[in-house]
Parts: sequence; structure tokens; C-alpha cells
Amino acid sequence: MAILSRRIRALESELSKRDPEAVSKSLAQHIAHEIKNGFTPIVMAARQLSIGARGRGDPYAASVAEYAKLIEEGCDAIRRFHTTISQVGSPPAMRLDAVDLRSFLEEEAKRTTVGRDHVHVETAFDLPSGARIRADRDDLRRVLTNLVNNAVEAMDGRGTLRFRAVIETGTTPTVRIDVEDTGCGIAPSDMDRLFLPNFSTRTSGTGLGLFYSRKIVRDHGGDITATSVLGEGSVFTVTLPLDDGRPSVSDDATPTETVDIPR
Repeated sequence: MAILSRRIRALESELSKRDPEAVSKSLAQHIAHEIKNGFTPIVMAARQLSIGARGRGDPYAASVAEYAKLIEEGCDAIRRFHTTISQVGSPPAMRLDAVDLRSFLEEEAKRTTVGRDHVHVETAFDLPSGARIRADRDDLRRVLTNLVNNAVEAMDGRGTLRFRAVIETGTTPTVRIDVEDTGCGIAPSDMDRLFLPNFSTRTSGTGLGLFYSRKIVRDHGGDITATSVLGEGSVFTVTLPLDDGRPSVSDDATPTETVDIPR
């Protein structure tokens, strides 16, 4: 990642005086190339892990098979992302599906934190049964993965990570999804630049994660914001419109519950 970041920044410097659209296309092509270079050995290793774990009945093999499945699913998502950014200038349309909020968020809270044994994970989903959004699952997974990765890095790999979701009623009912960490926080001087392209507080960061995350969320008709207290932690909030076929939010909402995800 550090090498990729340096190459991207060098390319940005070279292209900084050119047309912004040309810069975006050149960056996309470069990123696609770098992904392809590092992607193949990961795919091959995941397949070998999966093959090696088949037919064995011991608990260790079962764990290996579960992790290999997660790697392969992640590889599939990366492959689709690679295809998207390779088609610069005309990215494919979003694949919108009805997404059940509770099951999706529970799955993502587990998927994005697997193997992070020093991160204490809490979830609090105050959602009515059947609450849905229309969304591209892969795109929203990228957003949540980016937010969780940022949170874990801000905590140096240990701390408390909280996922919350609640329905907000109004002219256009929405779901508010919070990802909160107990990390180092963000300096007030950096808050206005968080979602700008090429801005990162980490030397190894590409400065593109939050920029693209906000674009994805806004393409879904929502928005993403952040609040932070330096030295205490940060909260990133994603708001998305509910599906038109949403259920009533007044009768069957389940009470907020905090659940510790098994490690």
C-alpha cells in the first residue's frame, strides 16, 4: 500500500496542471494496474487454502475454510471494483437491490472486523423488522470497509468500535448508520478536508478512500459526515433513504440492543 500511495502521489504531481477529468482517468488506470499486479497471488492463495481445508473434520480446518471463504468473497468484490475503475469515463451503472438493513449491517459488522482480536465490537441496531434500502451491496460494502479500516487504524488496532443504526422519520425517512471509534481523533484543522481527494492523515494512505466513499453514498441519494474529538475518537455517519416499500417505523421497531460480536 505504501508503494502504491507513493506512485499515486507522484502521478498526481505529474498531472496536477492538466485537465481534472484527464487526471481522474489517468489515476483510475494506474490504480487498476496496481490492483491487478497484487491481486493474482491473493486469489491463488485463497483457492489453495480452500482446497486444502476440504474434507477435513477438525476445528482448525473449519476455521481455515471459513477464512478462505471470506478471502474469496473479498476477492470477488475487488475483481468487480477493478472492472469498474478499468472502464474509466463510463463506469457501469449501480446494481440496485432491495437490501434488508439489519441482516446486511450485522453481516458487515462481523465481516469487517474478523481477525481483529483486540478490537471490542458493539452493535446497536434500532430498526423495524423488514426495513430496507435500495442499494448496490458491493458499493456499500466498500464504504463500510473503508470506514472500519480507518477506525481500526485510528485506534492502533485496539479499542472499541461501535456500529449503530436508527430510522429517522421526516419528509423523506432515512436510516442513519454510525461507525464510532475510540481512537486518536481528528484535528479540527483537518475536518474540512476529510472528504477531499488526495487528502490523508496517514503517510501510507492514498487519500482516495473517504472521497470515493462519499461519492458512493451520494450516488445512492444519501450523505456521509464526520464528527471528532481529538484524543477521544470519531464518528462517521452515513445517511441513506429508505426503500419506497418500507414498512411503518412506528409499530414494529425493536428496542435498541447492544451485542458483543463473538471473536
